[in-house]
Amino acid sequence: MIILLIGFPKSGTSSFQKLFEMMGIESYHQFYHDTPIAKQIRQNLDHQKPLLEGFKHPFAITQFDYCHEDFAFWPQITHYQQLYEENKDAYFILNKRNPVDLLRSFKKWNQLDQRILRYNPELFPDSSTLNEDKKDEKLLSLFQRHYDNVETFFSSLHTDANFLCFEIDQDQDENLRRLGTFLNMDVTGIKFPHENKNTI
Repeated sequence: MIILLIGFPKSGTSSFQKLFEMMGIESYHQFYHDTPIAKQIRQNLDHQKPLLEGFKHPFAITQFDYCHEDFAFWPQITHYQQLYEENKDAYFILNKRNPVDLLRSFKKWNQLDQRILRYNPELFPDSSTLNEDKKDEKLLSLFQRHYDNVETFFSSLHTDANFLCFEIDQDQDENLRRLGTFLNMDVTGIKFPHENKNTI
């Protein structure tokens, strides 16, 4: 089994990490052992290898991205289609959050909003004309565009894929039941955790 979360950080990724641990699924959150997952995938991409080569199965990846001055890459945004083409039996989960709330969390989390704009201009069309007062608008557009692209890709173009849209703002008991059915796993007695809350 391979489970891949292809939404944004600050959208329940740490909670999914805890949940999968509770379910007995080996999972990785931003790091594969000591290496950023994004770096491992970039190396595979640069050497024309499958993106997940080197990852031992079964496993789950709850957060792909890495966004710092020395290295910044968001494979769940830029390469989710390739991830699917190379892993058609994998379970893809779009962990989805209200864009306004997501932006608020980006701002609180070590200035992630500024980092993604600064270090990943390729994610923003016409970023050369980015004005200070348009930055929030650019991020909100990115969030919604990714959601729309992923849902179109799976729900319209690849209807046979193992794909679930998980709205973290909605009733978690119902979401967990849907997740259990999706993964064909018993979630009786499990509560969806709430990890890594912003405190500022």
